Amino acid sequence: MKKQMKRAICSLTLLLLITGTTSLIAEPAAAGQQSQTTITMQDASHLIREYKERGLLGETQTGYVGVVRDEEHAVEVARLVNEVRREEFVRLAAEHNVSVMEIEAMAGQRSIHNTRSGHFIQIDGEWVRKP
Repeated sequence: MKKQMKRAICSLTLLLLITGTTSLIAEPAAAGQQSQTTITMQDASHLIREYKERGLLGETQTGYVGVVRDEEHAVEVARLVNEVRREEFVRLAAEHNVSVMEIEAMAGQRSIHNTRSGHFIQIDGEWVRKP
């Protein structure tokens, strides 16, 4: 039963992160700037794919994306995506009465498992291309 619940939580987490149900909002960089930049999770998903293809971002065992190469706003993209992932992990943990760390670990395992061959994954602190 516990294994089935973990699978359901992982599936739900990944589904929510991919379906575009959550928005990402970045604050303006300069003081006095009036508009905010808003991107949907769907937009972020496209960015993640593009950045992974170019070797800028990779998946970690903690359930979050990490920066492989700090180029072309990779840090900002990772930060925005990880904020949304963290919110979902916290919500799912509360909803299913499990720890956030459990959700993060399950999401990390699933993300690494589902990472395409040739994309980067972080294993024991080292970035490697998935075979």
